[in-house]
Amino acid sequence: MLTGSALMLAQASSVSAADPFISEVMSANDTTLRDSFSNSPDWIEIYNPNDQPFSLADWSLTDDPQDLQKW
Repeated sequence: MLTGSALMLAQASSVSAADPFISEVMSANDTTLRDSFSNSPDWIEIYNPNDQPFSLADWSLTDDPQDLQKW
């Protein structure tokens, strides 16, 4: 569960203003939204402000600035 933690998308290179960013977070999703298996997992939404597709290969998710590749 990620409640109370800041989340970051991290990459080895620098991040610019036009890079994708986390636009929504659902943590402790017990009953709000269910997936196709009737589970209610935690989730994030990543918004891409560009017109072109953006690969998230080599990106990671973390709540620890000391461990940028936690997930």
